[in-house]
Amino acid sequence: MVIGKYCLLCPGVRISAGCEIVIGDSVMMAQGAFITDSDWHGVYDRSLSVGESIPVHIGRNVWIGDSAIVTKGVAIGENSIIGAGAVVVRRYVQARMSIGCRKSGRRCPGTGSGPAP
Repeated sequence: MVIGKYCLLCPGVRISAGCEIVIGDSVMMAQGAFITDSDWHGVYDRSLSVGESIPVHIGRNVWIGDSAIVTKGVAIGENSIIGAGAVVVRRYVQARMSIGCRKSGRRCPGTGSGPAP
């Protein structure tokens, strides 16, 4: 696990790494955020010690909201915002907002106009 410089991890943040989690500089994680790169057990055979692990990469200056969950295999681009309660299960491009359980389709203020490609 690698945590960059000047990161803010509020009380209750959980980071569980089975293989690799990389967190960029100046990332902020609100209370209760959960980052994991693994299932931690098999779906059918729960005796498996870790299950499938896929690295997680969080870019510079990302904000992760209260009780948000970032799951295995996710890459979040720099300057992105993950809203409170969001469940992130796929890759997000730079300067994207994810609110709740769906993508907002809007760019973060000051990073360009219109939806990202």
